Amino acid sequence: MPGELAQDAPIDSGEQAFKCKVFVPVLDMVLVQLKERFSDHDTELMRQMQIFAPSALLTSERALVDDDVHKLCTNYSPDTSVVLKELGEFRLVYRHVHNMVNMADLMSEQSNRTRSRDMVSSKARPTSDEQDGHAADPIPNEPREEEEVEGNEKEQSAQVHWTEQSFVKSLRVLGELSGFDSLSCMYRNLASLAITSCSTERAMSRVKIVKDHLQSTMLDDWFSALLVLSMEKDILDNISDNDIVDKFASCSQPLQKQLVQASM
Repeated sequence: MPGELAQDAPIDSGEQAFKCKVFVPVLDMVLVQLKERFSDHDTELMRQMQIFAPSALLTSERALVDDDVHKLCTNYSPDTSVVLKELGEFRLVYRHVHNMVNMADLMSEQSNRTRSRDMVSSKARPTSDEQDGHAADPIPNEPREEEEVEGNEKEQSAQVHWTEQSFVKSLRVLGELSGFDSLSCMYRNLASLAITSCSTERAMSRVKIVKDHLQSTMLDDWFSALLVLSMEKDILDNISDNDIVDKFASCSQPLQKQLVQASM
């Protein structure tokens, strides 16, 4: 009622306090972020992106109209009518040649990353000598061989699905054709879109690790180099120490002379 003094109801239990002070505010924050990230405009853009997906190129028989791709074309500047005309012609071509597209290089790149990650994990495991020397120490349970095989099969299946359903495959077909300039521009934009913002968030968290209070006066060039090394560990693991030494020695003439003398 007007004029009455309002006050919060007393909280009698810890569970109720946790619900009011933690659970409800966090849930409200998540709902707000989901609403901001999946707005009507963004949802419509994602729906229009599906029209350019390889699965839609193979299965869709519906005649496209301007409203199907208008917002997406407006966002990336190509003319809507030209994109629709080229997309209609490209769907017929893609259905005949999609089985001829070679995606083996992408598969090999993914396999190399998986292999390097497995090598790093194997180096972290104790050897038999280390286990004999520390017989009293508890040995962590390692995954069974069947689980590793099943995990590798699932990962390979995911890699095949990604290479077959990504915009990269369609872009490679367009690279072998002519007369699809606007459509090629659209696919280049779609293929270069970041899937998530995890890389950016990971980079910001690495800043606190690389540049702490003991290294607060670090110069920008040195700081940028260390930050890249910290973020791209999977690439760094595939570079040998000799390549790093050779690259470092090639930066100056005195170092090149010392490297030549050491090799002799």
